[in-house]
Amino acid sequence: MKSTLRRSVVAGLMLIAGGVALAQDSKQTPPKPASASAPALPEKPKPPQPAWTDAQIGKIGDMLTGTWKTEKPIQEVGGSASVDIVMAVTPVAINGLPNALYVESARADAMHFPYRQSVLQLYHSKGKIRMRTLDPHSITAQNGIGAWVGLWAAKELLPNLTQHVTASDFIGTMDMVLTPSEGECKGATPYAYPTASGGAVEMTSEFSVTNDTFRTGDRGFDADGKEVWGAPAGGYVFKRYTAPVVVRRMSDGLTAIDFAFPEGDPSIQKDDRVTVQYTGWTETGVKFDSSRTKPTPFTHVQGSLIQGWNLGLIGATKGTIRRLYIPAGLGYGERGNPRANIAPNVDLVFEIEVVHVERPQPQAPDEHAHEGETPAGAQPAQPGAQPK
Repeated sequence: MKSTLRRSVVAGLMLIAGGVALAQDSKQTPPKPASASAPALPEKPKPPQPAWTDAQIGKIGDMLTGTWKTEKPIQEVGGSASVDIVMAVTPVAINGLPNALYVESARADAMHFPYRQSVLQLYHSKGKIRMRTLDPHSITAQNGIGAWVGLWAAKELLPNLTQHVTASDFIGTMDMVLTPSEGECKGATPYAYPTASGGAVEMTSEFSVTNDTFRTGDRGFDADGKEVWGAPAGGYVFKRYTAPVVVRRMSDGLTAIDFAFPEGDPSIQKDDRVTVQYTGWTETGVKFDSSRTKPTPFTHVQGSLIQGWNLGLIGATKGTIRRLYIPAGLGYGERGNPRANIAPNVDLVFEIEVVHVERPQPQAPDEHAHEGETPAGAQPAQPGAQPK
């Protein structure tokens, strides 16, 4: 699926669309429950915030910023299926890359799993404004950029992560020369770029953007100069879009970003037996654990883990796909978790998919107990076996 999307859309959107900590196994000590609220930790310096260097670049950057969805589904190359594509674009602060924007591209039905993440940079060159596309290059960026997913919806958190990368962590892949005018900006590659996509050996790209419409179109050519793939006449058309992504800002800086939240019963409560798939990152770009690389999902009793999970999963239902941004005070605090490669006073990001929720059955009342009294020592029955 990813390869066909790259040819039809990402190749067509090269510019812009373009449990170590939690697992309770023999290798890890299960994390101890945290206190009900985040303990006081040393205050972190405020990370750099995105800002435009001049008004002309700012006008173009503001025009690009937002969430965009294809006006009509795009047919996959070599297949019969058509899919809607969503692009999310937001300014981002990266040391050594002024005027940068973070771009996330995904199918509309899988926005939690983007098929492309990239960075754009607007800059002046030889009397023109150019826009450069950059991809993660270093191991730090390639691993860490997974933690950025969805933070365009809670963009106040993004600088906490992007402060840990620099321009050297990215590599430029394409430039466009821009032609801004009143209410519109157009761009095109100054020459053909090498490619190996879909049988082409080189490609060109162009785009235009207004306040409400974005068009892009790439074309691939073989060694004889014959076009072998390309956007339809008029290009791929995107319109501004309000994505069905919900941000829940909780106490002590805990933030949940929901990509899916099915209505269902039961919703997670304390002491429920919960099965999830998850991946965890530190704010510094360390991908420290994932249940998705293990034979089975992770099952725990709600309320038995770090406080960010104890609070952050309450109310979720089976099928919920949630990103949790967990401040250090609700994670591993001043001590960190060396065995999980988590440094002290580091925030965490988790991608979590709820697979199963099981409510413990109440214990039958003691027939000898007085009416209206709870039998001494009565406890909820043990949760059932983990679902297969």
